[in-house]
Amino acid sequence: MFRLFDALVLVTSLSTFGLCIYVYITNGVTDALFIGVFGIFILTLSIYVKLLRIVHFVLYKTLDQYEKNDGDTYG
Repeated sequence: MFRLFDALVLVTSLSTFGLCIYVYITNGVTDALFIGVFGIFILTLSIYVKLLRIVHFVLYKTLDQYEKNDGDTYG
């Protein structure tokens, strides 16, 4: 399932990577490496947010169903 959040993260990561390549060609290595770190940061932050969303929507939903069944895991 591909959501809007995933598309935004993909676009920002690819644009950061493209900017990094452009800066590497035009200005130099040091600036490009500095910009390239932001692409990794964007991907890492998006993975963290995605995991938080999974925990919030899946784990808490399952926990609520567990509490409604009075702790009965089979029913």
